Amino acid sequence: AASAMVQNESRRARWTRAVALGACLFALPREARATWSIIAVDRATGQIGIAAASCTYNVQGIGSIVPGKGVVVVQAMSNNDARAHATELLKAGAAPEHIVRGVRDPRFDPENQQYGVVVLPEGRAPATYSGTAISGWSGARTAEGVSVQGNILVSERVVTAALAAFQREPARPLAERLVEALAAGAA
Repeated sequence: AASAMVQNESRRARWTRAVALGACLFALPREARATWSIIAVDRATGQIGIAAASCTYNVQGIGSIVPGKGVVVVQAMSNNDARAHATELLKAGAAPEHIVRGVRDPRFDPENQQYGVVVLPEGRAPATYSGTAISGWSGARTAEGVSVQGNILVSERVVTAALAAFQREPARPLAERLVEALAAGAA
């Protein structure tokens, strides 16, 4: 009976968390006038995640997660070929700065794009690049295992707030921290 009670409490806690996350997502602005994303890894659990907001109808095409390796985002004027190339480099175990160098090849039109890479193995810092032809404020803030990048923003406050929110409670699950960061950037 005690184990059934613990199991029910566990289900209730998961359900409550899911409802809270859904409420946060519902509370986010319907139409973004900017693009920003947060990519992160949790080295203790091996989890990898991405959360993004975009001024386009579809943020699905900006990121790639490679299980056991890391995550890459190609945004602004997202480029499927650049993302595919970055994903192949990520699969091969390349370092983040090498991946960013690889997609800065002129054939990918890097000056109209923004890149972010975070890998799961320890000792490798995130890498980012914001092209010179992106309008509005663009840039990134990184920390151990996380990168927040944004473009056509009013100011750097969006990425700064998102990173601070992500780092606020490091013991929380990665998914909750990503949603919290996205909400902070929206605010």
